[in-house]
Amino acid sequence: MAETTSFRERLQKSALARNPVLIQMLAICTAMASVDLKTAAVLCGAFLLIFFVTQSAANLFMTGWRRYYRVGVYALIGGGLASGVVALLAWIDPALLSGATMYVGLLSVSGVTVLHCEKCAVNVTLRESLEEAAVTGIGYCGVLLLVGFLRELLATGAVLGLTVFPHLRLAFFALPAGALLVVGFLAALLRIVVHQYAQNFTQELKMKISDTTVTAAIPVEREIEVPLDPRAAYLSPDAVGLPLAFTPQSALDEQTPPPEADAPPAEEDAQGEEISALPAALEDTQESFEALMAELRRKYLDN
Repeated sequence: MAETTSFRERLQKSALARNPVLIQMLAICTAMASVDLKTAAVLCGAFLLIFFVTQSAANLFMTGWRRYYRVGVYALIGGGLASGVVALLAWIDPALLSGATMYVGLLSVSGVTVLHCEKCAVNVTLRESLEEAAVTGIGYCGVLLLVGFLRELLATGAVLGLTVFPHLRLAFFALPAGALLVVGFLAALLRIVVHQYAQNFTQELKMKISDTTVTAAIPVEREIEVPLDPRAAYLSPDAVGLPLAFTPQSALDEQTPPPEADAPPAEEDAQGEEISALPAALEDTQESFEALMAELRRKYLDN
């Protein structure tokens, strides 16, 4: 049975711990456009209209569609609604569109809309989808209104034409950099609030990075050729160009240890094969070696 979540828990989780602007860092452009409270209210109204309609359409008609089809329809729905909002505002009061026209159009492809439609609307019931849209809208619009209020107050000393601080004129906050400063301050304040009053959701504040798999190179085993007889090393091809070592037969016999009675089994090489030598091969090697020694004695010592 699916776990039921109250509206208060949804509000704490989506509007606070997963705030789309301050925590998920989505829709920063619209926060920068909220230069005053009036502009912020216009952007909030346009966002809520686009967000609720798109969420409802995704839940009712697009649950069985492929993802890239749904994302294209989200943009079409948002673009049509944004155009209607711009036309309505131009008819009511063109001054409301000052500085907000471009950002109303960007709301049609907002990452907040696409993310919540794909993660929530197409996977839950209509009621749960609308509740999620409500708490997300509260978190989103609350930030825009607060940013617009603070920027207008700090930049002009007034709010909606009403003077609050006559001598306060910090023009920096009317610039985009001022918006980023306000958003950063609110993000830090939100983290403090969550840690103090919503400790169940403190894990949501952490940046989640998936583990990166590190593949180490596999060492390549080299096949080592072991001579059948220790005395064969004197005839190795690697010694070409070097003086041929001459060791008497008696000295070689003394250096070669006698075989033990209970010798352990031969070790396996890198390929897993046992190293073995046939008696006939040893005899041939010894005969070849003795013939070579006799030829060297005849050639160098006798002359």
